[in-house]
Amino acid sequence: MKLETVRLGRELEEVIRGGNELAAQLDDATLMRRPSSKSWSVAENLEHLSATAATFARRIRRRLDSATKQNVVTDEKRSIPGRVWVRLVEPPVRVRLKVPAAALQPGEIGSRAELLARFSETHAALIALLGESDAYDRMRLRIATPFSKRVSVNMVDTFAVLAAHGRRHLWQARRAVR
Repeated sequence: MKLETVRLGRELEEVIRGGNELAAQLDDATLMRRPSSKSWSVAENLEHLSATAATFARRIRRRLDSATKQNVVTDEKRSIPGRVWVRLVEPPVRVRLKVPAAALQPGEIGSRAELLARFSETHAALIALLGESDAYDRMRLRIATPFSKRVSVNMVDTFAVLAAHGRRHLWQARRAVR
């Protein structure tokens, strides 16, 4: 297994653990309460992460399905655009970003159990895809960013951004409780 697979897998697992631990500490009212009209609740942050994970899992799945396995030993490093994107989404939040697509807005939130099951399942799917992608040359496989279909980053950058994005929204969710 490639080093980046192990490292990024741990980061994504930490997002799952962090989201579930935070939700376990809260009653339903606190989980759903927005700190202000312009901020998301803990539940909305978790649902947004679920929607993002599901969207990117579909994109990654399509890309892997169209690629040829090439377990080329490459030095998997983040590209300059990837490093910039990670820095942009990494907490603490320095720049407020507009959610780029309606599909990535928090959806309807049902019960706590449904919210946490979706959160865990969508992130587990990303971890499974990360493991599967280990058999490919991820530095050559590109995924479009949500900002523009014309801008794409390699698959290593994509997984790194998803982990950083998870940390960002967990940070925001913790602040929503205060």
